[in-house]
Amino acid sequence: MSKSVYIVLVNYNGMKYLDDFMDSMHKQTYTNYKIVFVDSASTDGSAEYFKNTWTEAKTIIKKENVGFARGCNIGIEYAKRKKADYVLLLNIDTVLDNNLIEELVKYSEGERVVSPKIYSTRDKDANGITIDGLQKDGTGEFNMSLLSNKNKSYNVSLLDNTLADIEFDSYDNIRYTGLKPNNYITFNKETWRIIGVFNVYNVETNKYERLIKIVRGSSLGNYSWDTSESSINSGYGINEWSQADLMIELNNDYLGTNTGTTTWFNGQNDQQTGSYDYNKNIQDEYVDKIATVRWNLGGLSNPTKPASSLYVEERGTSHVSTITDDTERTDFYSDKIGLMYPSDYGYASSNAACRNTTSIVSNCRVNNWLYAFGLYWTLSSLTTDGYTALSVYNIPQNLQYTFHSVNASTACAVYPTLYLKQSVKITGGTGTSTNPYTID
Repeated sequence: MSKSVYIVLVNYNGMKYLDDFMDSMHKQTYTNYKIVFVDSASTDGSAEYFKNTWTEAKTIIKKENVGFARGCNIGIEYAKRKKADYVLLLNIDTVLDNNLIEELVKYSEGERVVSPKIYSTRDKDANGITIDGLQKDGTGEFNMSLLSNKNKSYNVSLLDNTLADIEFDSYDNIRYTGLKPNNYITFNKETWRIIGVFNVYNVETNKYERLIKIVRGSSLGNYSWDTSESSINSGYGINEWSQADLMIELNNDYLGTNTGTTTWFNGQNDQQTGSYDYNKNIQDEYVDKIATVRWNLGGLSNPTKPASSLYVEERGTSHVSTITDDTERTDFYSDKIGLMYPSDYGYASSNAACRNTTSIVSNCRVNNWLYAFGLYWTLSSLTTDGYTALSVYNIPQNLQYTFHSVNASTACAVYPTLYLKQSVKITGGTGTSTNPYTID
């Protein structure tokens, strides 16, 4: 049986090109192909025209202009789910040689990525004859510009059709889901894990960017979210991240050049202490690869909700309803190092109900790679008091989200979380535990 080819076609107001494109597709000598038509909020009726004309194609209509790069990712994700053998990315204004797909499939045997030679319909040969369509070629190296929009490049590794357990959430962020996804990456000469690719506000560039989000693969140790050394909140700590002891430690000493060890906070009212090893610091050569981003500090009223609901609340303006500490509450905080959100945990589940349905769901801990991290802090707090923060709680009998609301001064595991700058590219590896992704 011939290999299946899924053609991802990203469209924005391309009505004038559709008939020529479809005509060239109907003339293809290779017939085992499917078209994934991703429309980016067109206003010229082209999406409806294509959907009604080519009924056997998959038409995905977005309500906002997602751009070419994100459109390609949406189409690739659909093709991946359908177990496509090959994916061909095309612009809407292309026409194809009759045997283009056949030749690409033939040439692709044993190759990872191939690209045809591209001619403009306005180009002319030596005899002044207009050159139409795409011509097969041999060897060219894949150009990342095919997956970029205004320098917002994705990485081939994250889009590899052979990778499993990549999902788009309700907000077009890419997530790794399931029990054992291939999302390992080497950072700071340690093993970290890729949470996904996110739309994040980068303070340094003053705009939203698509950034890779990673979390340290092992805990720094068990420490308090906040110790509140004064008598405020009876010593239970304060759940305001912009002032939290853990925020200060992660964005100062952890990013610093200190050596040796120091006594770090570990337990209510500093009754317990722990020794922090500065050999675990982020090394200088890696600090510059971390983006300064806006961390969202919206509080949660009830953590037993689907991840999509938690995602919205985390980015909201609700905070504690009963303030017992005279602390000024903020909606966001800008810095390099943070923690995972509760929604990150929810979206890591392979259970779609945990991610997107409106009802309280169970078994969100099952087939969830973040659950295996144990008892660890998240960035969010509850809106019911001024000192309770949220941790993930790995108690087997708790079948729901397994969030645990505890005093901020309680000791829980710390997994530093950060976003890589857009300039950082994945240059090698397959994402497995034995062959993690590497960065430039």
